[in-house]
Amino acid sequence: MKIAWALVFLRRHHKLRPLLTILEGASEQGIDSSVVRSMLAMVIDDVPTAFAIVETISLQAEKPEGFRAFELGAAANLSGYRSLSAGDFDAEREALQLARTLSVRGDAAFSGGYSFSVHGISLLMQGRLNDALTHYRAGLAEQQLDLDKSFAAASLVACYIHALYECGELDLAAVGATDHADSR
Repeated sequence: MKIAWALVFLRRHHKLRPLLTILEGASEQGIDSSVVRSMLAMVIDDVPTAFAIVETISLQAEKPEGFRAFELGAAANLSGYRSLSAGDFDAEREALQLARTLSVRGDAAFSGGYSFSVHGISLLMQGRLNDALTHYRAGLAEQQLDLDKSFAAASLVACYIHALYECGELDLAAVGATDHADSR
């Protein structure tokens, strides 16, 4: 199972497709591979399958820790993304709040940053530009401690810069882009 997760993060597309069948077989043998299968489907751009799988995952049925919390945090992020794409902003917000909670339990900095990113996109889509900026700033402050763990803040910074652009804060957007690029 963890090998499949590694391939997802490395985006090894040619090695991922055959794993879907293997992981489906694992599910039939009582091994819960639903979360990693949904992520694999997203990586290979099979969004309908990813959404269908994530609908079957019970996100609030347990109080997970460690790796299981990480997995369910990823699933909650996908559920939030799915809700956002359907225009269900209340469900999106609930799923992403759960994703952030699970990301903390699973010590998953990237997932936490992603949750903030997607919800900020939701705020932008609703025309709530100032709320989006406030949200992104709070997310960046929270993620600051995790910046060295991975590309945890990359999507968050990109979305924040986009929100600055949309609000006409071009000088701040340019500084933010330069600052982040220089730190890598």
